[in-house]
Amino acid sequence: MLNKIRIVICSGMLVVAVSMSYLSYTLIGDIGKLEERNQELVTKLDQRRQDIKRLETSCKIDNEVSFETLEKAQELSEKMPEIMEKLEKIEIKQNEVPANDQTKAEKASATRAIDRADDELMELLDEAYCTATGNSPYCAARQPVD
Repeated sequence: MLNKIRIVICSGMLVVAVSMSYLSYTLIGDIGKLEERNQELVTKLDQRRQDIKRLETSCKIDNEVSFETLEKAQELSEKMPEIMEKLEKIEIKQNEVPANDQTKAEKASATRAIDRADDELMELLDEAYCTATGNSPYCAARQPVD
């Protein structure tokens, strides 16, 4: 009878020991997972700190540029009346040829040269506009049809 009690007690202790071993094993696994997650969070936190430092530096630079721009704008607005006075004093001289000195043929050739220059200028301006804007209806209408 004593042997049976010992066997029951030993088997009970064995069950408790196996249960504790399994519980310890699962807890150690969970601790390992938590440590990995903790390390990931620490890495992300460091990245966020670096991002915040970059943003702070960027904001400081933006503020400095803004203040410089405002100062320059204020200087220019203070100088504006002086500049306007100088512009009003400038006399525009036109190169006029007396009407008697030009013949009709000379006038016609001068007009053709101006028209040709205007056409060339318009073509250059159109090309620059279409290069800058890409696909606009105006540029599509200008394209020659093949």
